[in-house]
Amino acid sequence: MTLRENIASIRNGHIEPVYFLNGDDYFLQTFFIEEIIKELSSDQLIEKNFFSGESGDYATMMNSLFSDSLFFQKKLFVLHNPTRVSGKIKDDLLSYFANPNKNNCLVVILDKVDKRSSLHKNISKYFQPLNTSPPFPSKIPQWINFLIKRSGLEISKEGRELLVEICGDSISHISNEIEKIKIGSLDNPRIESEDIIKFCGWERSYFPWQLSDALGRKDTKNSIHIGQAL
Repeated sequence: MTLRENIASIRNGHIEPVYFLNGDDYFLQTFFIEEIIKELSSDQLIEKNFFSGESGDYATMMNSLFSDSLFFQKKLFVLHNPTRVSGKIKDDLLSYFANPNKNNCLVVILDKVDKRSSLHKNISKYFQPLNTSPPFPSKIPQWINFLIKRSGLEISKEGRELLVEICGDSISHISNEIEKIKIGSLDNPRIESEDIIKFCGWERSYFPWQLSDALGRKDTKNSIHIGQAL
């Protein structure tokens, strides 16, 4: 199942005990977790626990994962970049993947997409990675339309195309810029290209594969532009 299919399943009340998100688009990660929280909290109290790979009491986390809550019906755990988890805690985590507590929900996030890493391989033995990397350029306009509709703004066709050029490197970037435009435009929901130029100040980033793609299409102008940006 894709990320979108899993979100549809969550909205229908079907929540898996473990999800594996792989990719560094912060908006997609947050959007997915918010969907879980929204569904879990619709008719019950939930306990939310967030652990970073840089720090955290993993022993306590593992004990809590295996146990049920006395005060809440569901517990949500978000484990972000657990690359430093090792020893017995790592063994316990892998054991949990093999037999997770169905009364809890664990979301494991790895920002870096590296199928060769031992952690990625170990998690993938049990759960299919859900792609939370920035989408390919062909999918960006769909996300822009979604974010514009959610914001309540009306942005012209030229303005939407300009957003792709300025901040189409990630959904997080687009979301941030649309939020800035909404704040800056006050009560005016109709946004033109000039408004976007006025409020958007963050230049778009590029990835090496986009240079290869532009070169493969013999797009000289974009090849030079992307190459200079890189």
